[in-house]
Amino acid sequence: LLQRVCPCHILGPAFIFLFILCFFLPSFIQMGHPSLVHTYPYKQMKLLAAQRSLQARRELLEEACLSHTRKRQVLSPEDLKHLIVDDKHNLIYCYVPKVACTNWKRVLMVLTSDGRLTSPLDIPANEAHVAGNLHTLSEFSVPEINHRLRSYLKFIFAREPFERLVSAYRNKFTRKVTSRWVTALFICYGYIFHPCPKRYVKSTDS
Repeated sequence: LLQRVCPCHILGPAFIFLFILCFFLPSFIQMGHPSLVHTYPYKQMKLLAAQRSLQARRELLEEACLSHTRKRQVLSPEDLKHLIVDDKHNLIYCYVPKVACTNWKRVLMVLTSDGRLTSPLDIPANEAHVAGNLHTLSEFSVPEINHRLRSYLKFIFAREPFERLVSAYRNKFTRKVTSRWVTALFICYGYIFHPCPKRYVKSTDS
């Protein structure tokens, strides 16, 4: 025989459960629990904000480039020395000093080595800047230059200006001196109370 159940034994816990649910549910939703809040619109908004930020950066870069573009249409080889070419992967990298250019040159050396190099970190930093290790756009003829500019993927990296300035200072003044040019720079500008020795004035070693 089934025992008769008192209604208060059922309604009591149910009433307590409804009270807790009504009291805590609004604050629980406001806390942004992933099971109660639709996360897709939030992620979409973040993506749109990132796209707007990148578009603003592109427009600023284009505006700055237009303001510094020379009036003449024909570029000289000197203008193309900072454009590194990777014919194997159809890439053109415009490097900017103190904007991770050493590491990116290492990466391109690995990409163009046909398997001889496997890790960018195994390449000494000074090797990345040796002329001849990488091809620049200035080495090609005019038709070859135009073809690569039209069909290759071109990329560049920028850096916050003051971070770049600090990076240059730390690299040239706080690290161990390894070249005659850096020695001359340190002697000329590292000690503001001492004049630059004349033997360093005409130094062209880089």
